[in-house]
Amino acid sequence: EDGHLELSQDEFLALDGNDAASLIVRRFEALRDLGCDPEAAVVVAVHPEISVKDAAPLLQHGCDPRTVLRILR
Repeated sequence: EDGHLELSQDEFLALDGNDAASLIVRRFEALRDLGCDPEAAVVVAVHPEISVKDAAPLLQHGCDPRTVLRILR
């Protein structure tokens, strides 16, 4: 299931608007379910190339979401 939460930038851009929005919502909810702060979760959720599974532990330990993006890109 986790694999359905990550896409390359090109794959994401190929989605229609509803599918793209749905993916971002699912990613946000997955991060929230893992205990991430909502503000941090939304920053990561809109970057579908970043793995939710890899980002969650960093966010849970208080890492700034922009730093998480730099680390995992």
